[in-house]
Amino acid sequence: ETIDRQTQIELLTPAFDAITLAGADYDLKAQDSATGKRYTLLKNKEVIEILVMDNSFTDQVVDAINKDQEEG
Repeated sequence: ETIDRQTQIELLTPAFDAITLAGADYDLKAQDSATGKRYTLLKNKEVIEILVMDNSFTDQVVDAINKDQEEG
């Protein structure tokens, strides 16, 4: 599934808002792979989750942060 640039912006903006609200310990890095762009959610430079952008991207980021905070 190809996601256009506008949709990417619409998915990334609330994802970064969630990261900002969660605290400065979290970061999201993009990296290109053979199968497309992947996003790595980090906390204190440790990998929390590796995500692929699709229509549920924002929910995946929020869920990963919530799960990490519950475990932390």
